[in-house]
Amino acid sequence: MTTPNRSRIARQKAEDRSQESEVSSQNEFDSVVENAYSKGIGAHGDLGIAFEDFAAHLNSIITKHIGANPAQAAAARFVAALKVEDLYLTAACVYNSAPAWSRFAALYDKHIDNVAHAVCSTHQEARELASSLMAHLFFHDRSGRSRIGSYDGRGSLRTWLAIVIKHQVINQRQLKSSDAVSLDSLRNTPSATAASDLEAALLRSKYREAIADSFKAAAEQLNERERLVLVLRFEDEMAAIEIAQLLGVHPSQITRTVKQAQVKFRTTVLERLGTHHHLGRESIEECLTEICGSRDVSVVSCLRLTERLAQPTETAHIPQAVPTSSQSASFA
Repeated sequence: MTTPNRSRIARQKAEDRSQESEVSSQNEFDSVVENAYSKGIGAHGDLGIAFEDFAAHLNSIITKHIGANPAQAAAARFVAALKVEDLYLTAACVYNSAPAWSRFAALYDKHIDNVAHAVCSTHQEARELASSLMAHLFFHDRSGRSRIGSYDGRGSLRTWLAIVIKHQVINQRQLKSSDAVSLDSLRNTPSATAASDLEAALLRSKYREAIADSFKAAAEQLNERERLVLVLRFEDEMAAIEIAQLLGVHPSQITRTVKQAQVKFRTTVLERLGTHHHLGRESIEECLTEICGSRDVSVVSCLRLTERLAQPTETAHIPQAVPTSSQSASFA
């Protein structure tokens, strides 16, 4: 055998070994991602996020931390070190899974409340912060991504939430020291015209009927006490302790009622859009864009809008049961 032939055979063997190594690394990476997805389902149940979407979420985290198109072996090691059960839950929340948000609330409401009370100077401040955090995480940041999507799994979700809460407290105090309004007021609270602005957006939306129907279904899920507490808390701007005194209950019960009403409203809207109107994830996200616009929409504004959309004309009467809002509960 001539020397050139030997060289070609050696190069071919080297190329074959390289390809085999790449295939092996790819298989290893795929196996790690599949295992992560299975672990998430095992920990939380099926939260309605497709494997492809979960893998895409993981890939975005990989790209952020170790770069685009990394070696498959390095990517596999990186994923294997993540808190994949927590990532599965937050990824499902990013993709607007109603069961995921309900699961998140069930697991972390108490933790959020405890951390808020540990870092805030007053009980009222802690209750306000804990009550608004779900809304903060649900809505998009300036990049257009759901804030909960910034969790990257490198630490536990409990620790990450504690850091978020502490940052919220720092931001609030900095704003107050500058004689500014609260962070929630700047970013999350709709104006007094939120319902009419939202109605105008819906009139332009191809999903108007689906959104209006979902609002109506969500409003019907709230009982009279939940409606009353929302109105007193966000329409009349009464503190939780004042409402508690009025109704003869503990302030923590008022805070829980507000949280439950927010979660119930949001969950019903998302489920209704998906199951009753058969909208896919992209369509639901488009609906949420119409609902939210450039600012967050309130539960109370949505309740008022539901009543308006039920009327045949634009001059329909707004029931006095839900008065005009100057500050509203976040749609979360």
